[in-house]
Amino acid sequence: MSTRSNDGPRRVSQEEHDKAWAYARSYYPDAEHSGRPGTRGILEDFTMLARYVPDAMYGYFQLRQGAFDISPEAALPEKTKELLLVAMGLASRKTNPTPLGHTRKAMAAGASVAEIAEVVALAIMYCGIISFDEGGRHILRAAEEWAEAGIGGTDSA
Repeated sequence: MSTRSNDGPRRVSQEEHDKAWAYARSYYPDAEHSGRPGTRGILEDFTMLARYVPDAMYGYFQLRQGAFDISPEAALPEKTKELLLVAMGLASRKTNPTPLGHTRKAMAAGASVAEIAEVVALAIMYCGIISFDEGGRHILRAAEEWAEAGIGGTDSA
């Protein structure tokens, strides 16, 4: 079985790979993004993928940059995009880990605990209570903790 290393053949230049990694480091600044503080971060996992299939890692980040445009010209604001990623994570029953990183990023972009709770409730409606049990309850708990720490928008009564 043959494997490629970072020094193996590529279809894109080193400069393009470097730009992709710069984007990755800016979006995933720490292990906490994965919802697993103190553990291996997502960038370490992407490094492993890039070791064997460097163009796949590059291609993913190119797609991600295009889909996750947060420039003033983008139709959806960053907060909305992060809330959608939380919802999609719940809908796909993504529980390893729960989409806590996107929850934190949504809150950092101004989402409130109430908005996060509505996303969780919609996931229950669409996907059943299993989405709450496997992910939603963890998301709400984390959202409340981050709100207490001053991350996120405010909830009005």
